[in-house]
Amino acid sequence: MILAIDTATRWAGLALHDGTAVIAEHGWRCLNNHTIEMTPAIADMLKRAGVEPADLSGIAAAVGPGSYTGLRVGLAVAKGISLAHQLPLVGVPTLDIVAHSFSESNNPLVVMAEAGRTRLCAGLYRWQGRKGWRSDSQPLIASLTDVLATLAAEPITFTGEITPAAAKQIRAAHK
Repeated sequence: MILAIDTATRWAGLALHDGTAVIAEHGWRCLNNHTIEMTPAIADMLKRAGVEPADLSGIAAAVGPGSYTGLRVGLAVAKGISLAHQLPLVGVPTLDIVAHSFSESNNPLVVMAEAGRTRLCAGLYRWQGRKGWRSDSQPLIASLTDVLATLAAEPITFTGEITPAAAKQIRAAHK
């Protein structure tokens, strides 16, 4: 049983995977309350799923990019559980988490997360058959205008933390 923890953005997420399927998940708009909401949410999800911490075989945690405070809280909780129960701990990049939630597509996928100071962290992904979504470059940290300027004129799917104003700008740039 793997416990997954994602606190990289203003949305927090937890999931339990039994090796075959997700058996429990919980996501909520956390804003900047990760510190007070994360451990009670984990305890509640484990209880509802009938899972004891001793039943866990590993922990997976988002490692960013994302909110410094959110990441710090999620990684500290993950490391604490891992150390207390002698479980392996695996870090998973935030943009990869979002990309892998999408189905197969011939169109490239751009995943965005807020990076602060009106900047975004954006990763370009392409479907690689059985390997799923893969990025062959480092994420770009830039303004939305600069991110859009780096993209080819082809149909692209955008996802992640996108404000209504950013969605309007994306639509205007990719007609």
